[in-house]
Amino acid sequence: AVKASQLPNTAIAGEDDELANLLMDMKDGSEERFKVINAITDRRAKDREAVICNSAKQVEKMLKNPLVASKVEAGELLVVGAFYDMSSGMVDFFELDPITQAPQPVGTLAEQNAKSAYPVATGK
Repeated sequence: AVKASQLPNTAIAGEDDELANLLMDMKDGSEERFKVINAITDRRAKDREAVICNSAKQVEKMLKNPLVASKVEAGELLVVGAFYDMSSGMVDFFELDPITQAPQPVGTLAEQNAKSAYPVATGK
């Protein structure tokens, strides 16, 4: 879906309504991010940036939910995006910059656990 969301709007319009709506929702408000993504020539880097863009979009949507926002403001919930690289097994976590809404790295899982009252199980 992330790759398909990079298609031109005219190509997306040719899909069935549900898929077209999903893909357009992924693009909504992300025009500047997609300009950056489309300028990337390395396929893996382009895919990675597109997935991070989509993850950031989902974090934005979650933070607009009043219940989620109130828990975040109270320090009871941490909302972060993540990118899992299947080839290396590495997970990169990021938060949205409060001003630019651009994804910003927040560190490794160990660093996040050290800062969090709700550590993530590592399976070790």
